[in-house]
Amino acid sequence: MATHLSSPDSLLEEDIDFTKMQMDKFAKVVKGLTEKGYNVGKKHTQSSYGIYNYPEIECDYARPGIMLYGVQSQNDITKVKTELHPMLSLKAVIAQVRWIGAGESVSYGRTYIVDKPTKIATVSIGYADGIPRQMSSNGGNGLVKGQKVPIIGRICMDMIILDVTEIEHVEAGDIATLIGKDKDEQIRAEDVAEAAGTITNDLLSGLSKRLPRIYI
Repeated sequence: MATHLSSPDSLLEEDIDFTKMQMDKFAKVVKGLTEKGYNVGKKHTQSSYGIYNYPEIECDYARPGIMLYGVQSQNDITKVKTELHPMLSLKAVIAQVRWIGAGESVSYGRTYIVDKPTKIATVSIGYADGIPRQMSSNGGNGLVKGQKVPIIGRICMDMIILDVTEIEHVEAGDIATLIGKDKDEQIRAEDVAEAAGTITNDLLSGLSKRLPRIYI
């Protein structure tokens, strides 16, 4: 027998009260059915955030979801602190590297105009693959050769543009990391989701079937 908590991720007092009310109602239903002679079987209520914020709930099973990927839905504060290890990386190949001059624009709509000579890398991944278009020039980053570089200009269907001016020896065929680690640097799924104004559940479930999966 199961229920699903609507607001276990929130530590606001009113949401905590609502969650406790949900659990009280669940317990009353279980008790009522049991008293009538029904076997309700195993009980489970907790999602990932139920585990984080309501460890005192006594049930037989829990249903972890997003935490199985080693991430939180967003950069949340939780009652229980866990050492999560992200299980997913997102990488793509750099297709082209070239210099553009001061005053030139990058990508659709000319929304990003450089004010000095800039080295740009065109990366073969875009919003058709699940990269949120909302990250266009809005805090999105990639990793190239262990260095964090900004996404500039609008994200296209099949490509993104990185400013790699400060990185030497970047060339077509190199790998850009959009989620994951490269040497000592890391881009977390939570940070990508935050830059896109969404949650990691939305981000990760939106990764397209076009992306080849490599299981290690």
